[in-house]
Amino acid sequence: MTKRDKSETTNADAMEQRLMAFAERLGRMVGTIQAKADGWMDRETLNKQIASVRDDATRLLEQLAGGAKKATKKAKAAAVAARRQGSKGRKKSSTAV
Repeated sequence: MTKRDKSETTNADAMEQRLMAFAERLGRMVGTIQAKADGWMDRETLNKQIASVRDDATRLLEQLAGGAKKATKKAKAAAVAARRQGSKGRKKSSTAV
């Protein structure tokens, strides 16, 4: 075997090792994705999770709506109080035009 043949064999072995390492990494990744996809395909569990998210969102929206109503009532009361206070110092004009 010549020096050139040994060099080509060494390069081919190195390439094969890199290719095998790549294939192993790819296989692990595909296995992980497949395992997750199988979990996603469990309809009953997926439906329960979606229903839970929906219910949490509904409760949150109800809380936000309740807080907005309270804030609106407070703002209206403050505006009425400010108008009352602003009108106390004014005199009514008795002159007619």
